[in-house]
This record gives sequence, structure tokens and C-alpha cells, in this order.
Amino acid sequence: MVYEKKNIKRLLADMEKEFGRYYYQRSDLNLKGRKFDANRMKAIKKLLGKKVVKMTDFDGVKLICEDNSWLMLRPSGTEPLVRAYSEAKSLKKALALLKVGEGLLRK
Repeated sequence: MVYEKKNIKRLLADMEKEFGRYYYQRSDLNLKGRKFDANRMKAIKKLLGKKVVKMTDFDGVKLICEDNSWLMLRPSGTEPLVRAYSEAKSLKKALALLKVGEGLLRK
């Protein structure tokens, strides 16, 4: 289906009005000889002070918090890196979640 540019802007504005704005971020994190430990990631109970209420592991490890923010760490199948994704109600928090992911990989 083809949408005109103004219709897409209107649709996004309507969605943000109803659900609020979310900020999505992504970063590629070099493993530098380390291994991705999915089990350690699955054991995390809090992120940035928010309780992890759900975890999925069908394409990496995704930790979903009580405020609907989330962090996903997904190892690349072709490169020595982990792709980190986050989403939150503020850009500051989305970026902070990526930093947490980077810190988890360095431990």
C-alpha cells in the first residue's frame, strides 16, 4: 500500500499521541576475543533500576522491563560482534540501555 508523505506524518503523529513516543537505538559491539554468554544475560533481573518482567531468547537475548523499555543483545552469525538494540520512552534512556549492554559484554 502506498501512502503519501503527509499521511505517514499524520499516522505517526496519531500513534505518538495515543501511545507516546519511543526512541529506538542500535549499536554494534566488538567482542574482541570474548564469547557472548547468553545464560549470564538471561539471569539479569534489573536494568537501570527497572525490573525485567520478560525475557525472550529466540534471536539473541531480549530483556523487557516493567516500563516497556528493552535491551536486546544479538550475536552476529558472520562477524565477531554483538548487535545491541534498545527502545525506551526517552532518547537518554535508550542510549543508557545500550551502555548497559556494552558493560555486560565487557564483564
